[in-house]
Amino acid sequence: MPNEGLISVGVSGVDFGLTPLEKQAIAFTVAGYSHHESTERLGINQQDLRLQLEGICNKLRVSNQFELLLFALHHQLVETCPGSESSESAYEIELTNLNVLPVEQM
Repeated sequence: MPNEGLISVGVSGVDFGLTPLEKQAIAFTVAGYSHHESTERLGINQQDLRLQLEGICNKLRVSNQFELLLFALHHQLVETCPGSESSESAYEIELTNLNVLPVEQM
């Protein structure tokens, strides 16, 4: 089970019109919680969680939960390693862990 102490929400200050429940659902997804674990912590059933995640993906214009994970890390919607002294963003660290090179911004 992921460590709950390593999740914070709204790090970037940009909320993209997300509700507090949607932000928490994203945080649990990024932290690696299963749907079952997430629903227990959010106090909702699995169908509601699926609908929340589908709505979040539509709102952020991402196709699936993997793209949601990358979007959340890139836009710093959640922080999974607070207090880290590294200058690398969580997005860059995750891409490194996945062995993917980031696309250079033009």
